Amino acid sequence: MNASLIKCGNKVELNIEMPKPSYTYETVEQKHVTSIYDFDEENLIVYMPMKKGKIILIPNGMQMEMTLHSEKGLFKATAVVRERYKKGNIFLMTLELKSPLTKIQRRDYYRCACSITCDFRVMSDNPALVPISWETIDQYMEDAGTSEIYSGTILDISGGGVRLHCTKEVEKGRTLLLSFCLENPHNMTEMLLFGKVLSSTKDTILSIFEERIEFVQISESEREKIVKFIFEEERRARSLRKG
Repeated sequence: MNASLIKCGNKVELNIEMPKPSYTYETVEQKHVTSIYDFDEENLIVYMPMKKGKIILIPNGMQMEMTLHSEKGLFKATAVVRERYKKGNIFLMTLELKSPLTKIQRRDYYRCACSITCDFRVMSDNPALVPISWETIDQYMEDAGTSEIYSGTILDISGGGVRLHCTKEVEKGRTLLLSFCLENPHNMTEMLLFGKVLSSTKDTILSIFEERIEFVQISESEREKIVKFIFEEERRARSLRKG
């Protein structure tokens, strides 16, 4: 962990997918804000978040996406709660970082929560990332020697990548070929993109794998399609909230 990015008191946002009481695969997204109490080479010690004067108890073993507000910019990482405890009158929890702190680029900052079915193929080592279309995909996969298709659910998407839940564990650093559809009441766009697995961790509560994937060799036109989808989804959500 790059200690030069971190200071005690830095703001930290926690984005958590909590399981519903019915113990299904459905989840409820929770967002909490806290700050750093202390840190070492591998862990952040943060104040337990509070809401309306009450402490939010996040279970040990819970995995989350966190955003660190540093003087050098915004940084994201995957973290797991390792310990909760009380020190004097202060309630604290230890977060173990499961991925490196990665700087968030301005256009990649906003992640849109969603639930999008995604099929993916795991590519062989050092694949040729050539331009590909729906007309050429079968021949490309045959040439690459990759035929098995896996399915998962995209939980959030940005111009830079996706967070995917699936039953397939994929090795960090592997390249995937992702196929999914961006759909809203006015438009439907089929996407076929390469992505690199930044981290693959098992959710001990849901017993599924969470893959953080960064798009690679994505064209600006493809990225703009995603940004447009996010903009339209947010506008639709605001309209629904207003009634």
